[in-house]
Amino acid sequence: LRIERGGEVTYHGPGQLTVYPILDLRGYKQDIHWFMRALEEAILIALHNVGVHGATREDDVTGVWVDGKKVAALGVKVRRWVTMHGFAVNVDSRSLGNFEGIVPCGLEGR
Repeated sequence: LRIERGGEVTYHGPGQLTVYPILDLRGYKQDIHWFMRALEEAILIALHNVGVHGATREDDVTGVWVDGKKVAALGVKVRRWVTMHGFAVNVDSRSLGNFEGIVPCGLEGR
């Protein structure tokens, strides 16, 4: 199924928290990069609040990482400054086996 949003291959399934916020950015800031960084920051704060320490951003790639492994993927579409799609956070390590056979977000080996 082809969807118009940022990113490459994506997967949503058991063991993930998937959030698709619908916001009119005209009421915030009309800047897609700002929105993406704000989503990452919200994920970082939430992970810290539930005891996941060491979560970070990495230069030149979108997402949230722990020990060099991507734990949250983001992919959005914006039309007329209204956001669609969103992010997924892996909350159960058993979900990671579902990524075998695909290269999430086009990031080989990560």
